[in-house]
Amino acid sequence: MSLNDARKDDIARDNRERKKGYVLPIEEAHIEKIVKKEAEAVCRPLIQTFAECARAQNLMVVFNCRDENLAMAKCMAYERSDEKCDQVRLRRIAEREAEAAAKRAEEEAAIKAAEKKKNAWW
Repeated sequence: MSLNDARKDDIARDNRERKKGYVLPIEEAHIEKIVKKEAEAVCRPLIQTFAECARAQNLMVVFNCRDENLAMAKCMAYERSDEKCDQVRLRRIAEREAEAAAKRAEEEAAIKAAEKKKNAWW
């Protein structure tokens, strides 16, 4: 395969992009969704407290529910921090590497089975 053919090859390009420690841009959006869900799960009691206060106060929610809003905002900011995103990103990279290793092992097993079948035939 020539160098130009290799550059055009989609599989080779994907392998270059998926080098260790690299997250594709489409995966970044998925990571953000994961971080958001985890933050909402951790901060759920504070969110519910603010929601109850807001339902009770109606138009005065801005003034009467400041403390609940501040507590909820702090919790969400902490849980959606860059450190948390990095943890999820590293977890996703590890998952992707495990999937790739499992796929390689499966392909190797298929090759060995094909060789064994070929050797048994001859």
